[in-house]
Amino acid sequence: MKDKIQKFKKPLIVLGSIGALLFIGYLVYMFFFHQKSNIEKFCAGEILIPFQEKENGKWGFMDYEGEVIIDTEFKERPSMAIDGVFLASKTKKNKTKFQFYSIDDNKTKEQGDKWDRALNFSDGFAAVRNKDEKVKFINADFKVAFSVEAEEVGSFYNGLAKFKNSEEKWGFIDNTGKVKIKPKYDDVSSFGVEEYTTVSIVEEGEEGEEAANNYSIIDLDGNEILKLKDKYDYVGPYREELIQVRNTDEKSGELEIGFINIEGEKIIKMKEWQGAYPFINGYCTFMEDGEWGLIDAEGEKVISAKYSDALINMNNKIWVKENVDDSEKNDNRKWGLIDKDGEKLIDYDYKEVLPFYCNTTIAKRKKKWVFIDDEGEEINDNDFFSIYVDQSLLLNFANESTLTSDYFNIEPYKSIINIKEMANLTDISDVQDFFTGGENNDESIFPENNYISYERVGDYDNPKYRFYSGGRRMSFNWYEGIENEESDQNRNEVKYKSKTAPKNISSINVKINYNDYLLVSKNMSNSRANEFYTYDDETKKSYLKKNSNSKITRLSIRINTNGKGLEKASRIAQAIASKYKTQMNISESDWENATENENGFEISGEVSNYNITIKSPYNGLVEIVFERNENDSEGDSYPYAE
Repeated sequence: MKDKIQKFKKPLIVLGSIGALLFIGYLVYMFFFHQKSNIEKFCAGEILIPFQEKENGKWGFMDYEGEVIIDTEFKERPSMAIDGVFLASKTKKNKTKFQFYSIDDNKTKEQGDKWDRALNFSDGFAAVRNKDEKVKFINADFKVAFSVEAEEVGSFYNGLAKFKNSEEKWGFIDNTGKVKIKPKYDDVSSFGVEEYTTVSIVEEGEEGEEAANNYSIIDLDGNEILKLKDKYDYVGPYREELIQVRNTDEKSGELEIGFINIEGEKIIKMKEWQGAYPFINGYCTFMEDGEWGLIDAEGEKVISAKYSDALINMNNKIWVKENVDDSEKNDNRKWGLIDKDGEKLIDYDYKEVLPFYCNTTIAKRKKKWVFIDDEGEEINDNDFFSIYVDQSLLLNFANESTLTSDYFNIEPYKSIINIKEMANLTDISDVQDFFTGGENNDESIFPENNYISYERVGDYDNPKYRFYSGGRRMSFNWYEGIENEESDQNRNEVKYKSKTAPKNISSINVKINYNDYLLVSKNMSNSRANEFYTYDDETKKSYLKKNSNSKITRLSIRINTNGKGLEKASRIAQAIASKYKTQMNISESDWENATENENGFEISGEVSNYNITIKSPYNGLVEIVFERNENDSEGDSYPYAE
């Protein structure tokens, strides 16, 4: 017997050693290499939920079982707390600031700077920005890691963040801020936890045809793995090795939805569904004939479509919303729980529900959120008026929210208009010379067949006549990269030298209002004055004095900033005005009120003989208005003709 035991002793020792090594290897893997999913963190109490105890009350934090970790102390709802870090906002005097916090020993502590805009941490970085600044990323120490030269930036996933450049094209940067995938796409999705994502390039159609989205699937290096071109109307993100695609049937006009794999093969054929969600843990909820069901990854129906809302499936526990014919009850339909075999686990008793991420969940019964097990039994006495759970975050879906850069190089815009020079303009020819940089244009002084009245101003022995123009306004435009267009505004047609609007300015419009008195003739008989408008230009010039006395009464300059929006247009207006703040006699209080006006910048002052207003009245528009001061008698010295 002893000999037999000795025979097995070595193998047992060897097997025991292997088992110990495997166990140690598992521990090493779990500690160093396994990254918990957000659901695992949630069920381990490492992700906390914001809650309110009563309506309009302050917010605190609890874990998934309802244990209060942080008492109610935040007036505005914060984000969920992940790994002890969350984002909260505070609004004071209509200004909102965002602040990151950490949680330690059931207490919150402010971390880093305050920001005008911020996104939550993702992949170790958070996108932030302040007014007049580019988007920056802060690291886990809440320090600025780098800023991004981009118009718009998303969060990091799989080491990459999407960004849009000034040409409206999307690409991806790595976590040092360097471009990893060049911006050439019209639309992109973030990678999320997957190694592939969907991108598209819009191809303009021929006349009468709609533009087409050319879709591709790319990997983390930007390689195009699957080119779909315009095969589908819509291509969704890559999720659980499947990609949702959509088309409209040419004959029936009905929406069709299917799923393909990374090779482009149809795994689930196109079906006339009205909707479908991405796959979660091997299952997808779909809508057919207005009702919802559940399919598996092969497209087989696990639960037929017979419920009134999308099924909420997690851990073989499926929330379904009752379907009733009674229209009066439709708005009060409730949720119940079934398993994949359709067996009822909990009656229809809840107004809102969360998935069974853990072995328990949270559901809203009547007006309170309560904590229940899979039999509907309340596991504690805790109840809350309101909670916030970001389910996309728990499911590791990429958050497609972005931050827009607020950096705006204002310098090129400051010199568009010289207020001092404009205020010194006196007549129409001055305006023309200022804007065209050329000689006075006789066409504006001698508009064809357009003198509609005249008036004798001299005595009978030495008669002279004032001539009045039929039109009292001139208007002209310049467009970005396009020579200025002639505009007669149904009045005087005025020709101008070629000029284009500065870069990033889509157009400049100038309108000049002036009094009717135009010119004084040399000595002339009454009969000749009566026939004057029929003379050719050369004859007109020989009789009329060259220096017009027509005074500008109002000059309006409108600068279209190429869709920059109200905020940036306000900054352009502010920058132009700031150069002449002293000359316009602007007080500090008036300046402060103008710059803090949420409806756009507007300031008024006086330079030379003009009252000047500089404002941004609409999105992307800057307007500068000169109006001759009423006290300037020279401008009003010539009456209008009847």
